[in-house]
Amino acid sequence: QEPVSQFTIASANYFSAIGARLLTGRVFTQFDGKDSPPVAVINETMATRHWPNEDPVGRRFTLRRGGRDSRAGTALEIVGVVSDQRQDGPEKAPRAEFFVPYPQSPTGSLIFVARTKNDPNALIQSLKETIWESNSEQPFYAVTTMDQLVDDSLKARRFNMALLGAFAFLALALAVIGIYGVMSFSTGQRIREIGLRMALGAQTRDIIRLIVGQGLKLTLIGVGVGLVAAFALTRILSGLLHQISPTDPATYVAVALLITGVALLACYIPARRATRVDPLVALRYE
Repeated sequence: QEPVSQFTIASANYFSAIGARLLTGRVFTQFDGKDSPPVAVINETMATRHWPNEDPVGRRFTLRRGGRDSRAGTALEIVGVVSDQRQDGPEKAPRAEFFVPYPQSPTGSLIFVARTKNDPNALIQSLKETIWESNSEQPFYAVTTMDQLVDDSLKARRFNMALLGAFAFLALALAVIGIYGVMSFSTGQRIREIGLRMALGAQTRDIIRLIVGQGLKLTLIGVGVGLVAAFALTRILSGLLHQISPTDPATYVAVALLITGVALLACYIPARRATRVDPLVALRYE
């Protein structure tokens, strides 16, 4: 099986327009015409895959596109290596890709790429008029900005993440309500105990420390169990993440601190309210 790479036809200024960095060698020039030796520029992924730990500039490979030249193919000399471009969207890894100059492989369908200093939306009409000066019958079937292309490719991902975010917020709200309700109920059942402790000289801070400490112990156990379960489910979530590790330490620490902080607040409020009860009233409480 012969290796397969993405094949792209480009002009000399294409790489600067899309912001591709030249890593080694050169890009196309006006001298790469139809009568000059066939050349190609490859991306970093292709260079690493087929020429690891060496400079591919000056190497040759054969392009087979089917049809008449499917057997003989076209020998291309590599003249440069550029940085990877995510042609299939930001969430997919770059594919091996090589570029050939337009004069050496002309086609009837082209995509024009323009880099602007100002808002590109404001220049779309002027770009159309400039092209119409050369060909008044030239149709435009898709004119958009790079930001819009990226947004369109992420619509499904954004919807999934928004849905997961809503569920996560609901889970957090239920956890907060549950912790507060349980601690309030537990504290209410200990009114006589709290009154007795205060009658025997316990200070407010002692009561708060007792109730918050017990609640914190339960919270830490719950956070520990949740972290173990989260690590076990990382394979399911890995497909929904882009450039973020499923076991990202910062995310786990932030969530654990958030849950712990919410639990502390949910424990402190009932504990503080319990200390305001008169000890005599608390001792008669049934």
